[in-house]
Amino acid sequence: MAQSNICLSDDSYDIPQDASTKEEILQFMTDNQLNNFITINFYGAGKNRKFDDTHIIDYLAYIISHHKCPLVLLSTPDTHEHLSRIANQFNDVFVYPNPHTTIYHTIELIRNCALLISVDTSTIHIASGLNKPMICFYSQDKENFTHWHPNSKNACHILHYHDNVNEISPREIKPEWLDI
Repeated sequence: MAQSNICLSDDSYDIPQDASTKEEILQFMTDNQLNNFITINFYGAGKNRKFDDTHIIDYLAYIISHHKCPLVLLSTPDTHEHLSRIANQFNDVFVYPNPHTTIYHTIELIRNCALLISVDTSTIHIASGLNKPMICFYSQDKENFTHWHPNSKNACHILHYHDNVNEISPREIKPEWLDI
C-alpha cells in the first residue's frame, strides 16, 4: 500500500459484534462462573489441522495441571456433541451448550477469554483483532505462515508441526505461556 502512496492510519481488524449473541455468551459466563478463562479451538480446516481425541484429552489434562482456570472449547454444530462428551470428563471444562453456534458466538467467547489456544487461523485472526494473547499451531510451511500468520500486537506463542498437528506434545506449551 505504501508503494501506491496509500497511507493507513489504522490497520487493525474490524471485528463485528451481535448484541443478542453477546448477551447469550455473558449469560453462559455468569451461569458457569467463567472468569479469566482460556478458550481452545482444537479443529482447523483440513485433516492435518485437527487434534485427535487422545491429544485433546492430553492437552486438557496438561493445561489444567499447570493453570487452575476454566477452559472453554470452541465447537461447531458438527463437533459440539463430541467435544461436550470430552469436556464432561473434566471439571471446569465447558462447551457452549447451544449446538447451533454461529461465528458471533465464537467471537464473543474469544472477546471474553484471557487467552486463545488454536490451530485454526480464523479464530487466531479474530483473537488478533481483539488483541488477545495466543498460543497458535502452524505447519512448518513458510509460505503458508507468511500469508496466514497472526497479525497481533499481543503475546503470541507459535508451535510448528511438520505433517500433522498431533505431532506436537502438550508439554511444548511452556507453563508460563498459560499465566494469564
